[in-house]
Amino acid sequence: MYIDNNWYGHKKILLNYLNLKYQSIFGSIQHGWILEDRVRKTNYGKRTLTLAPFLCWNKKIENIIKENNIQNVHAIGAPFLYLCDIKKEIIENNIKNVGTFAFPFHSTLEEKIIFDHEGFIKKIEENFTPPYYVSLYNEDLTSDITSLYKNKNWKIISFGKRENTNFLEEFLFEILKFKTVVFSEVSTGFFYSMYLQKETKIIYSKKPNKEFFFFRDYKNNGFNKNEINKIFLKNYPFIDKDKYDKNKGLQLAKKELGFDNFKSHNDLRKILKIDNFYIKIFSLIFKFLVIIKSKIQ
Repeated sequence: MYIDNNWYGHKKILLNYLNLKYQSIFGSIQHGWILEDRVRKTNYGKRTLTLAPFLCWNKKIENIIKENNIQNVHAIGAPFLYLCDIKKEIIENNIKNVGTFAFPFHSTLEEKIIFDHEGFIKKIEENFTPPYYVSLYNEDLTSDITSLYKNKNWKIISFGKRENTNFLEEFLFEILKFKTVVFSEVSTGFFYSMYLQKETKIIYSKKPNKEFFFFRDYKNNGFNKNEINKIFLKNYPFIDKDKYDKNKGLQLAKKELGFDNFKSHNDLRKILKIDNFYIKIFSLIFKFLVIIKSKIQ
Protein backbone atom coordinates (compact mmCIF):
# COMPACT_ATOMS: atom_id res chain seq x y z
CA MET A 1 0.00 0.00 0.00
CA TYR A 2 3.05 2.24 0.31
CA ILE A 3 4.45 3.19 -3.10
CA ASP A 4 8.00 2.06 -2.34
CA ASN A 5 6.77 -1.45 -1.46
CA ASN A 6 7.01 -2.08 -5.20
CA TRP A 7 10.69 -1.10 -5.42
CA TYR A 8 12.96 -3.85 -6.74
CA GLY A 9 10.02 -6.27 -6.79
CA HIS A 10 9.91 -6.70 -3.01
CA LYS A 11 6.13 -6.82 -2.75
CA LYS A 12 5.83 -9.18 -5.70
CA ILE A 13 8.37 -11.56 -4.16
CA LEU A 14 6.56 -11.76 -0.82
CA LEU A 15 3.23 -12.33 -2.57
CA ASN A 16 4.74 -15.04 -4.77
CA TYR A 17 6.16 -16.72 -1.68
CA LEU A 18 2.64 -16.75 -0.21
CA ASN A 19 1.16 -17.96 -3.53
CA LEU A 20 -1.04 -14.87 -3.72
CA LYS A 21 -2.08 -12.79 -6.70
CA TYR A 22 -0.75 -9.27 -7.07
CA GLN A 23 -2.38 -7.04 -4.44
CA SER A 24 -1.65 -4.41 -1.81
CA ILE A 25 0.42 -5.45 1.19
CA PHE A 26 -0.64 -4.09 4.54
CA GLY A 27 2.71 -2.83 5.73
CA SER A 28 5.88 -0.97 4.83
CA ILE A 29 8.94 -2.90 3.60
CA GLN A 30 12.62 -2.10 4.17
CA HIS A 31 13.91 -1.86 0.61
CA GLY A 32 17.69 -1.95 1.05
CA TRP A 33 20.57 -2.56 3.44
CA ILE A 34 20.95 0.18 6.03
CA LEU A 35 23.68 0.86 8.54
CA GLU A 36 22.59 0.29 12.14
CA ASP A 37 24.00 3.64 13.27
CA ARG A 38 21.86 5.43 10.68
CA VAL A 39 18.75 3.66 11.98
CA ARG A 40 19.66 4.72 15.51
CA LYS A 41 20.12 8.40 14.61
CA THR A 42 17.03 8.83 12.44
CA ASN A 43 13.33 8.09 12.55
CA TYR A 44 13.83 5.12 10.26
CA GLY A 45 10.69 2.99 10.24
CA LYS A 46 8.45 5.87 11.32
CA ARG A 47 5.15 6.08 9.44
CA THR A 48 1.81 7.81 9.77
CA LEU A 49 -0.14 4.59 10.13
CA THR A 50 1.45 2.44 12.83
CA LEU A 51 -1.42 -0.05 12.51
CA ALA A 52 0.44 -1.21 9.38
CA PRO A 53 3.58 -3.19 10.36
CA PHE A 54 7.06 -2.09 9.37
CA LEU A 55 8.87 -5.08 7.88
CA CYS A 56 12.60 -4.83 8.49
CA TRP A 57 15.31 -7.38 7.72
CA ASN A 58 16.99 -8.40 10.96
CA LYS A 59 16.43 -8.40 14.71
CA LYS A 60 19.10 -5.77 15.39
CA ILE A 61 17.30 -3.27 13.17
CA GLU A 62 13.97 -4.19 14.76
CA ASN A 63 15.31 -3.58 18.27
CA ILE A 64 16.88 -0.22 17.38
CA ILE A 65 13.64 1.00 15.79
CA LYS A 66 11.70 -0.05 18.89
CA GLU A 67 14.23 1.78 21.09
CA ASN A 68 13.26 4.89 19.10
CA ASN A 69 9.66 4.34 20.30
CA ILE A 70 8.39 3.27 16.89
CA GLN A 71 5.86 0.49 17.25
CA ASN A 72 4.64 -2.53 15.28
CA VAL A 73 8.00 -3.52 13.80
CA HIS A 74 8.75 -7.05 12.63
CA ALA A 75 12.04 -8.56 11.44
CA ILE A 76 11.11 -10.95 8.62
CA GLY A 77 14.36 -11.23 6.66
CA ALA A 78 15.16 -9.53 3.36
CA PRO A 79 12.76 -10.19 0.46
CA PHE A 80 15.82 -11.47 -1.44
CA LEU A 81 15.86 -14.49 0.90
CA TYR A 82 12.30 -15.31 -0.13
CA LEU A 83 13.24 -14.97 -3.80
CA CYS A 84 16.12 -17.41 -3.28
CA ASP A 85 13.74 -19.82 -1.55
CA ILE A 86 11.32 -19.62 -4.48
CA LYS A 87 14.13 -20.05 -7.05
CA LYS A 88 16.31 -22.53 -5.11
CA GLU A 89 16.23 -25.22 -7.81
CA ILE A 90 17.15 -22.70 -10.50
CA ILE A 91 19.98 -21.37 -8.32
CA GLU A 92 21.43 -24.84 -7.75
CA ASN A 93 21.37 -25.67 -11.47
CA ASN A 94 22.60 -22.34 -12.88
CA ILE A 95 25.64 -21.37 -10.82
CA LYS A 96 28.64 -20.65 -13.06
CA ASN A 97 32.10 -19.29 -12.30
CA VAL A 98 33.36 -17.18 -15.18
CA GLY A 99 34.58 -13.59 -15.37
CA THR A 100 33.88 -10.49 -13.32
CA PHE A 101 30.67 -8.57 -12.67
CA ALA A 102 31.22 -5.00 -11.42
CA PHE A 103 28.89 -2.71 -9.48
CA PRO A 104 29.98 0.94 -9.33
CA PHE A 105 28.08 3.13 -6.90
CA HIS A 106 25.07 4.53 -8.69
CA SER A 107 23.01 7.66 -8.94
CA THR A 108 19.34 7.68 -7.99
CA LEU A 109 16.33 9.64 -9.13
CA GLU A 110 16.96 11.96 -6.18
CA GLU A 111 20.76 12.30 -6.39
CA LYS A 112 23.26 12.39 -9.24
CA ILE A 113 26.65 11.21 -7.96
CA ILE A 114 30.17 11.81 -9.22
CA PHE A 115 32.05 8.56 -9.79
CA ASP A 116 35.48 7.81 -11.27
CA HIS A 117 34.41 5.11 -13.74
CA GLU A 118 37.74 5.21 -15.57
CA GLY A 119 39.69 4.53 -12.38
CA PHE A 120 37.21 1.82 -11.42
CA ILE A 121 37.63 0.07 -14.80
CA LYS A 122 41.42 0.27 -14.63
CA LYS A 123 41.60 -1.19 -11.13
CA ILE A 124 39.33 -4.09 -11.97
CA GLU A 125 41.18 -4.99 -15.15
CA GLU A 126 44.44 -5.00 -13.15
CA ASN A 127 43.11 -7.39 -10.49
CA PHE A 128 40.35 -9.58 -11.91
CA THR A 129 39.76 -11.86 -14.88
CA PRO A 130 37.66 -11.21 -18.01
CA PRO A 131 35.10 -11.21 -19.45
CA TYR A 132 34.02 -7.99 -17.74
CA TYR A 133 30.42 -6.94 -17.17
CA VAL A 134 29.10 -3.87 -15.40
CA SER A 135 25.72 -3.17 -13.84
CA LEU A 136 24.61 0.41 -14.49
CA TYR A 137 21.61 1.86 -12.73
CA ASN A 138 18.93 3.42 -14.91
CA GLU A 139 19.97 6.96 -13.95
CA ASP A 140 23.56 6.31 -15.07
CA LEU A 141 22.75 5.03 -18.56
CA THR A 142 24.10 8.15 -20.20
CA SER A 143 26.37 8.14 -23.26
CA ASP A 144 29.31 9.68 -21.40
CA ILE A 145 29.27 6.80 -18.88
CA THR A 146 28.31 3.89 -21.14
CA SER A 147 30.96 4.83 -23.71
CA LEU A 148 33.71 4.35 -21.10
CA TYR A 149 32.74 0.70 -20.70
CA LYS A 150 31.95 0.04 -24.34
CA ASN A 151 35.35 1.40 -25.41
CA LYS A 152 36.95 -1.22 -23.15
CA ASN A 153 34.72 -3.98 -24.58
CA TRP A 154 32.81 -4.41 -21.34
CA LYS A 155 29.23 -5.64 -21.48
CA ILE A 156 26.62 -3.40 -19.86
CA ILE A 157 23.70 -4.81 -17.92
CA SER A 158 20.86 -2.77 -16.46
CA PHE A 159 17.90 -3.97 -14.43
CA GLY A 160 15.87 -0.88 -15.25
CA LYS A 161 14.22 1.47 -12.82
CA ARG A 162 13.74 0.58 -9.16
CA GLU A 163 10.01 0.29 -9.91
CA ASN A 164 10.72 -2.73 -12.15
CA THR A 165 8.95 -5.58 -10.31
CA ASN A 166 11.37 -8.09 -11.88
CA PHE A 167 14.45 -6.14 -10.75
CA LEU A 168 15.73 -8.60 -8.14
CA GLU A 169 14.85 -11.65 -10.19
CA GLU A 170 16.89 -10.30 -13.12
CA PHE A 171 19.72 -9.45 -10.73
CA LEU A 172 19.68 -13.00 -9.36
CA PHE A 173 19.84 -14.70 -12.75
CA GLU A 174 22.71 -12.48 -13.91
CA ILE A 175 24.89 -12.71 -10.81
CA LEU A 176 24.78 -16.52 -10.85
CA LYS A 177 26.89 -16.50 -14.02
CA PHE A 178 30.05 -14.97 -12.56
CA LYS A 179 33.10 -16.10 -10.63
CA THR A 180 33.78 -12.72 -9.01
CA VAL A 181 31.46 -9.84 -8.11
CA VAL A 182 33.13 -6.51 -7.36
CA PHE A 183 31.63 -3.49 -5.61
CA SER A 184 32.96 0.01 -5.11
CA GLU A 185 31.50 0.05 -1.60
CA VAL A 186 29.33 -1.78 0.89
CA SER A 187 25.80 -1.89 -0.50
CA THR A 188 22.70 -4.07 -0.66
CA GLY A 189 23.92 -6.13 -3.61
CA PHE A 190 27.19 -6.77 -1.77
CA PHE A 191 25.34 -8.95 0.75
CA TYR A 192 23.20 -10.61 -1.92
CA SER A 193 26.36 -11.67 -3.74
CA MET A 194 27.90 -13.17 -0.60
CA TYR A 195 24.66 -15.00 0.17
CA LEU A 196 24.92 -16.64 -3.26
CA GLN A 197 28.49 -17.63 -2.28
CA LYS A 198 30.16 -15.66 -5.02
CA GLU A 199 33.69 -14.33 -4.55
CA THR A 200 32.69 -10.84 -3.42
CA LYS A 201 35.13 -7.95 -3.22
CA ILE A 202 35.30 -4.27 -2.33
CA ILE A 203 37.66 -2.55 -4.78
CA TYR A 204 39.55 0.65 -3.99
CA SER A 205 42.61 2.58 -5.05
CA LYS A 206 45.19 4.61 -3.16
CA LYS A 207 45.99 8.27 -3.65
CA PRO A 208 48.82 10.37 -2.19
CA ASN A 209 48.08 11.22 1.46
CA LYS A 210 44.93 9.08 1.39
CA GLU A 211 44.68 5.56 2.75
CA PHE A 212 41.67 4.63 0.66
CA PHE A 213 39.99 6.05 -2.41
CA PHE A 214 36.66 4.52 -3.43
CA PHE A 215 36.19 6.29 -6.78
CA ARG A 216 33.38 8.45 -5.48
CA ASP A 217 32.86 12.07 -4.40
CA TYR A 218 31.62 11.72 -0.82
CA LYS A 219 30.45 15.30 -0.37
CA ASN A 220 26.79 15.76 0.61
CA ASN A 221 26.49 12.04 1.23
CA GLY A 222 24.42 12.29 4.40
CA PHE A 223 26.71 9.86 6.23
CA ASN A 224 30.31 8.80 5.69
CA LYS A 225 30.22 5.73 3.47
CA ASN A 226 33.98 5.98 3.11
CA GLU A 227 34.37 5.17 6.81
CA ILE A 228 31.89 2.30 6.51
CA ASN A 229 33.95 0.75 3.72
CA LYS A 230 37.13 1.03 5.78
CA ILE A 231 35.46 -0.60 8.80
CA PHE A 232 34.25 -3.53 6.70
CA LEU A 233 37.67 -3.97 5.07
CA LYS A 234 39.29 -4.02 8.51
CA ASN A 235 36.78 -6.39 10.12
CA TYR A 236 36.37 -8.70 7.13
CA PRO A 237 39.77 -8.78 5.35
CA PHE A 238 38.66 -11.64 3.10
CA ILE A 239 36.68 -9.11 1.00
CA ASP A 240 39.89 -7.21 0.28
CA LYS A 241 43.20 -8.78 -0.74
CA ASP A 242 43.07 -11.99 1.28
CA LYS A 243 41.76 -15.14 -0.34
CA TYR A 244 37.99 -15.00 -0.35
CA ASP A 245 36.28 -17.24 2.22
CA LYS A 246 32.82 -18.18 0.95
CA ASN A 247 31.68 -19.52 4.31
CA LYS A 248 32.63 -16.30 6.13
CA GLY A 249 30.90 -14.30 3.42
CA LEU A 250 27.78 -16.43 3.70
CA GLN A 251 27.63 -16.00 7.47
CA LEU A 252 28.05 -12.21 7.20
CA ALA A 253 25.30 -12.06 4.56
CA LYS A 254 22.95 -14.19 6.65
CA LYS A 255 23.43 -11.85 9.62
CA GLU A 256 22.75 -8.67 7.67
CA LEU A 257 19.90 -10.09 5.57
CA GLY A 258 18.13 -11.54 8.61
CA PHE A 259 18.35 -15.21 7.68
CA ASP A 260 17.31 -16.27 11.20
CA ASN A 261 14.19 -14.11 10.90
CA PHE A 262 12.89 -15.75 7.73
CA LYS A 263 9.17 -16.44 8.23
CA SER A 264 7.05 -19.44 7.38
CA HIS A 265 4.03 -18.98 5.13
CA ASN A 266 1.67 -18.99 8.11
CA ASP A 267 3.71 -16.55 10.21
CA LEU A 268 4.08 -14.08 7.36
CA ARG A 269 0.36 -14.25 6.59
CA LYS A 270 -0.39 -13.44 10.23
CA ILE A 271 1.97 -10.46 10.31
CA LEU A 272 0.47 -9.06 7.09
CA LYS A 273 -3.10 -9.93 8.14
CA ILE A 274 -3.61 -11.35 4.66
CA ASP A 275 -6.82 -13.15 5.61
CA ASN A 276 -8.50 -10.16 7.26
CA PHE A 277 -11.16 -8.78 4.89
CA TYR A 278 -11.36 -5.38 6.59
CA ILE A 279 -7.59 -4.94 6.47
CA LYS A 280 -7.66 -5.65 2.73
CA ILE A 281 -10.24 -2.92 2.16
CA PHE A 282 -8.43 -0.47 4.44
CA SER A 283 -5.07 -1.07 2.72
CA LEU A 284 -6.62 -0.34 -0.68
CA ILE A 285 -8.11 2.93 0.59
CA PHE A 286 -4.83 3.94 2.20
CA LYS A 287 -2.96 3.06 -1.01
CA PHE A 288 -5.07 5.51 -3.02
CA LEU A 289 -4.60 8.21 -0.37
CA VAL A 290 -0.81 7.75 -0.57
CA ILE A 291 -0.91 7.98 -4.37
CA ILE A 292 -2.99 11.16 -4.25
CA LYS A 293 -0.66 12.70 -1.67
CA SER A 294 2.43 11.89 -3.75
CA LYS A 295 0.91 13.51 -6.84
CA ILE A 296 0.01 16.65 -4.90
CA GLN A 297 3.59 16.93 -3.62
